[in-house]
Amino acid sequence: MQKLFKIALATAAGFVAGVLVAPKSGKETRKDIKYKAEELKGTAKTELKVASRVAKKSAATIKTGAKEVAEEVKDLGDDVKKSAETVARKTKATSKRVAKTATKTAKAVKADVAPTKTK
Repeated sequence: MQKLFKIALATAAGFVAGVLVAPKSGKETRKDIKYKAEELKGTAKTELKVASRVAKKSAATIKTGAKEVAEEVKDLGDDVKKSAETVARKTKATSKRVAKTATKTAKAVKADVAPTKTK
């Protein structure tokens, strides 16, 4: 957009310089300058409309993309939560089994190590 503005400005400056050094009457020169200014004004309005449409379309695209990303992040968060809950359940069940096994083992070792009574 800046490049286009620079080109238009350079074109206008070149035109004005050319008109000012051309061998025309003051009235003709002013008429030419006025015509060129109105022409540039029309071009600027057209470019502004195009830029506005592009900006609106870009904003809509960004908004849609942001919504999609938010949905993906939410889904991923839900999946992580479910996985964490599953791991917690399995860990709790495993801990109970380990505790039971440890208790049984401790009792068995105690029984094996305990002195036997002889009569």
